[in-house]
Amino acid sequence: MERNIEQYKNICLEYELPIFFTVEWLNSTAGYEGWDYLTFYKKNRLIAVCTFSYKNKIIFTPKLTPYLGPFFIESNISKVSDKRDAINYFIKSFPKFINFKLKMFPNQNYWIPFHWGEFKQSSFITYIYEGCNENFLKEIDYSKRKQINKSLKNEKLTNEISIKIFYKLLVNQFGHNLSYSYELLESIITTAYDGGYGKIYGIINSDNIIVAANFVVWDNKYVYNLISYIDPLRNNTGASARVIYEIINDLKLLNLKFNFEGSMINGVEKSFSLFSTKEYYYNIITKKNTKEWLLSKFLEKIKMKKNI
Repeated sequence: MERNIEQYKNICLEYELPIFFTVEWLNSTAGYEGWDYLTFYKKNRLIAVCTFSYKNKIIFTPKLTPYLGPFFIESNISKVSDKRDAINYFIKSFPKFINFKLKMFPNQNYWIPFHWGEFKQSSFITYIYEGCNENFLKEIDYSKRKQINKSLKNEKLTNEISIKIFYKLLVNQFGHNLSYSYELLESIITTAYDGGYGKIYGIINSDNIIVAANFVVWDNKYVYNLISYIDPLRNNTGASARVIYEIINDLKLLNLKFNFEGSMINGVEKSFSLFSTKEYYYNIITKKNTKEWLLSKFLEKIKMKKNI
């Protein structure tokens, strides 16, 4: 891929793009050659950037990356036709693909040209707490405040959880459903620590057992609750709420919003909504070029049979 990395870095800095759009993040999740970007200008004004991973004719959002795809520079946009023209340009400019799936950033809600281009759109919700400050305990639901106070009496905060231990905890919790490797997790967390925009927070009980742990990253606007662990045998201690409290308390001076990385799972969604949060919609855009997709799957099966 021919990319002007320095130009892209300058765009990220000048327009304060979310952390998941940065070169450092993309290199850690997709690899140096595993991502690309498009830009759309009108009258020398940058209207939008579209960043994506591309491999084996598949355009996608990398693992452990909540959002990517089109991102509009609102300060440079004067009318909706600017957004329309940008999306239409991106659709024409994407490399040839057999499968397409991008998750757009919350409140990047203009996607109609994708519909005209026979893409599919699905809406999802994430919950965001908008005031990471000392009022957190006062503002959240009583049930969450009770859980946090319970944990404060009986458990301790730790920031000494290694990547290896964290991954082992996740394997114990999710088993075969864990969708990413240790190497990928190590790459992301190491890069985040080196860049000063990520941290693992944990809660331990009196027996020094880790009962909850979260890995978060942040940029200049949001903290993102990227990965969460809860001890399935000790999930009633209040530790899962406590770790959120500790993250917000630690980062409150940065004046950031806390993105819970919302779940469509009933119990999880309900829990996030009790933290005095607001719901924000984000869109997932998909498309399969059916004939080529079916042919690729057929060839994969033939290859697998030959290897048996």
